[in-house]
Amino acid sequence: MHVLQPGLFSFMDYINFVEEHDAIYHLLASIDVSIVERKFRPAWTGRPMYDRGAIFKALVLKERLKIATIEGLINVLVHSPSLAYWCGFDLTRRIPSATVFYRFYYELLEDNDLGQLFSNICYNLVGEIAQTANIEAQA
Repeated sequence: MHVLQPGLFSFMDYINFVEEHDAIYHLLASIDVSIVERKFRPAWTGRPMYDRGAIFKALVLKERLKIATIEGLINVLVHSPSLAYWCGFDLTRRIPSATVFYRFYYELLEDNDLGQLFSNICYNLVGEIAQTANIEAQA
């Protein structure tokens, strides 16, 4: 028989504490995914879709963390519930498979508006990272 010991504090307490100080949280929270959600409205047939805004934020996170592959991104999201939560994934469901990410990524690149939005966000990230590195180097 196993006895489960409760944690010192809940997951939500941990998230609320970390959110104040985490740069990645602030980056993901600043991304407006309303355009993505409008373009990819569910047809309400078949299985419920994964949140396209969450997948979009996860792809931005992939670029920010310089993760080489989508499989690597999925591994990071599976082992870091806080990152998955900040992206917008429902923690009671599984993280989408690589196929879902690749399909969305190709749909994103085919759509000129969304592809441009993704490119702009990733381009702006490079500037923010360089600026942060300069500030940290001066300190």
